[in-house]
Parts: sequence; C-alpha cells; structure tokens
Amino acid sequence: MAIRTYDILLDSYNSTMPEPIVGRQGDKNGAVTLHVTITDRGTAVDLTGQTVNLIAETAKGTAVVADNAGVTLTDAVNGKFDYAIPNALWSESGKITKAYFSLNDTDGQQTTYDLIFIVKKAIDTSQDKADDYITIIDGTIRDLKTKVDAIYTDYQSGNFYNKSETDSKDS
Repeated sequence: MAIRTYDILLDSYNSTMPEPIVGRQGDKNGAVTLHVTITDRGTAVDLTGQTVNLIAETAKGTAVVADNAGVTLTDAVNGKFDYAIPNALWSESGKITKAYFSLNDTDGQQTTYDLIFIVKKAIDTSQDKADDYITIIDGTIRDLKTKVDAIYTDYQSGNFYNKSETDSKDS
C-alpha cells in the first residue's frame, strides 16, 4: 500500500525539475509510489519492449540502487508506468540527487533527467523522550481526574452555592 504517491512527467525537452520525492528512512517497498509519464518534446515515448530501471545512489553515497522490480507498465505505448520505490533507497537520511530512470532495449540506453529524493530521519523523538511525554500527559490526566472527582464530591454533598444562595448570612 502506498502512503504517498507522486504524478511525474519526465519530458526530454522540459528542463523543469519535478518536486522532490519525500520518504522516511526505513519506509517499506512501495510506501512511496510514482505515477510516471515519459515524453520526448511532448510526444509519448513508447515503452513497449523497454526495460525501465531506477538508477540511484543512496543519500550518503554508500550504495547504488539499480531496480526494475518496482516497475509496472500501465500504458506502455503512451509512456506510462508506476514505480514502487524500494526500501533500499530509504536506507540513509538526506538528499538524493543522483537518481534517474534508465530505458534499455536492443538499440541501447536512454536516461531521464535526475529526480530529487529527500529521505527524512526515521525517528523524530527517542523512546526515552516519548516515555517522558507520555508520563507527563498521564500525570496531567490523573491530576485533572482527581480535581473533577473532588468537585463532583463537593457538589453531591451540597458544598456549592445555588442561584438563590449568597455569601452573606441573615442576622
């Protein structure tokens, strides 16, 4: 199941960069899915008989990802495919700027413009800090419950004024 999806148009003549594709370190295969259309000067590139690969370097440059397992041709004649990004790409936090699709057939190889991926850190807070927050919230809830219970007890025993009562005593 995809958590995030992106529609991407990659045209050979269009130098407009697609928006950065964002994932989180440790995302599973397919957590982020791309719906890609490849065109050449506005004309669809026929992907029939092509092998489409994502070629990318991880954020810190420690590994190269060469993957076509995530590719599903949805409309090959019109240059459309879906790509479920593999978890290997999300292994290191940071910005990935070396990433593109490679189209391979018997005539050779063609590549698209680079894509930009942002890999966010997996954990926003440590377990200790999360436990501290939960302890504080639980304590606040207990304190509020104690106060509400005390108010209810006072109300039940008649320790509250009603509209007809005043603070002064008649002498």
